[in-house]
Amino acid sequence: MLLKGRLIFLASLGVGIPLYFFLRFDVPPTIAFQSLVRFCRATYIATLIGFDFKYSFKEIERGDPEFERVLSEVSARSAARLLWLCRKNRGIYTKAGQHIASLNHVAPAEFIETLSVLQDQADSLPLSVVRSVIEAEIGGKIKDVFSEFDETALAAASLAQVHRAVIRDTGQEVAVKVQYNDVAQMFEGDIFTIRFLVGALGYFFENYDLKWIVDEFEPALKQELDFELEGRNSERTKRNFKEWKQIYVPEVIWDLSGRTVLTMEFIRGLKISDTEGMKRAGISRAEASKLVVDCFAEQIYVHGWIHSDPHPGNLLLRKRDGKTQLVVLDHGLYREFKDPHRTWYCHFWNALVLRDTPNIEKYGRLLGAGDYWNILSVLLIFRPPGNNDVGLTKKMSKADLEEIRGMMVKLGLKEGGEGGERGVQKGLVERGGVAPEVGEVVNAEDEDLRDALSGAVSGDLTNRRRKHRGAGFKLVNDLLQSLSRDLLFVLRTTNLVRSANKQMGDTVNRFQQFARAAVRGLAVTKNGAEGIDGTDEIVDGVVGRGQSVILWWNMVKFELALFLWDWIDRTLTYLLGRKFQPALDSRHPDE
Repeated sequence: MLLKGRLIFLASLGVGIPLYFFLRFDVPPTIAFQSLVRFCRATYIATLIGFDFKYSFKEIERGDPEFERVLSEVSARSAARLLWLCRKNRGIYTKAGQHIASLNHVAPAEFIETLSVLQDQADSLPLSVVRSVIEAEIGGKIKDVFSEFDETALAAASLAQVHRAVIRDTGQEVAVKVQYNDVAQMFEGDIFTIRFLVGALGYFFENYDLKWIVDEFEPALKQELDFELEGRNSERTKRNFKEWKQIYVPEVIWDLSGRTVLTMEFIRGLKISDTEGMKRAGISRAEASKLVVDCFAEQIYVHGWIHSDPHPGNLLLRKRDGKTQLVVLDHGLYREFKDPHRTWYCHFWNALVLRDTPNIEKYGRLLGAGDYWNILSVLLIFRPPGNNDVGLTKKMSKADLEEIRGMMVKLGLKEGGEGGERGVQKGLVERGGVAPEVGEVVNAEDEDLRDALSGAVSGDLTNRRRKHRGAGFKLVNDLLQSLSRDLLFVLRTTNLVRSANKQMGDTVNRFQQFARAAVRGLAVTKNGAEGIDGTDEIVDGVVGRGQSVILWWNMVKFELALFLWDWIDRTLTYLLGRKFQPALDSRHPDE
């Protein structure tokens, strides 16, 4: 009877899902059929991965000497299968694979390492395949509109590729970004598939309810598929930085742009990761690092309008009038950090710098952290709010460790065992994008806490650290869902900026630059509130006349506090023979 019921269920799925694809989505039958094939391919791979995880551990308990070895082997097999699926289905699946590769706070190391290859340039399609998309948008033949058009794409990604061209009428050199012709048509079917499989994951593995990740992924993809929106995003950012001569956004050629084609001014420059090229061009790595940090600090704290993908391919450097200029590309995906959350975050940073514990709690709670408000201090400056050290260096003291552990106890998390207490600490630090170096430890418990705090964000998910998952993962996942989405996005962007600086081979004191931007952000007046659709005109980040005195006073207080901390710490360094570390030093131990 049970077998008969299962056969009926499988038969219902076999008939119902194909009908759903053909009747639910408003696409040609050929596209519906391709979407169904992609669904079956994805379901097959997901089933293999699920069975592998489910039955490989049937005879092995957590804590068994063989557990970590088997977990590593299963994860490696599963990651290889997922990579095959992403490459086979392309498009949104590649984008999803890239997203998983960035989730070093969730995915095992094997997934991060294997899927990271998807971050590299994808294989481009021949011009003959995308020609129809280009000509439909520009309203004519390529040869009639452009005097030159490179057949080989100079860059290719998961959703689109870019060709260099020269406009026939004006002689202007441009970059033509063209969307793959089937990506938008398969969007609904692919998203349905991903939601279906994530739902199944949550059903069979109760600690892995990741629907919230899809909720973030879907609207972001919709933005990236609308090139008209990308053009408006770039123009808004260009307006925001109109007074910044060292930050540049390319012009959009609207006559040759549309929803699936975007034509822009062509820019020659060096990737921020090309340190050898920077040396040859006479570009200071320290100056370049500061430009990148200042650019994104201004977006987060002042504009409230944040570029979502600051990787080296989207940030170019060039010399203009003897100075280094940062060119920001790829404006398809932005996040709006709206007031009052933006101003709350500025107040929170200001309170951290001035050690104003009541306001740290007030604005931490307003940002959605609730009883975890004090953990935000650990996320942002590697210190609990009760830290009384004069200089906020990258070393975390024994007292800091004890205070953080005390926070866990007060929050009722220590009773949850290793996975509960340390899992929360680990997950929060991972999601925040920071990885402090912890000072000397004297026992195994401190050593475990050090591992949880220092290794997660850098993606160092070794077998030793991986033991803290399981029930702790569910607790972390529930906590992350309760935090402000905007705040999580800001913390993620902060981590990407840190990684970008590391790739430049030099460092800048991000904490000081972020704190200065937060002070400026408190004096900002918003002229309206432009939505993501870009329909309302706005000038972001304008300091009101009456607020200029307040801005000046806040800057004086901040700079004075910073000066005093550094001066006192330098004095103590001299007297005690310690190695001096600037206050609010944000450098990662590996940098």
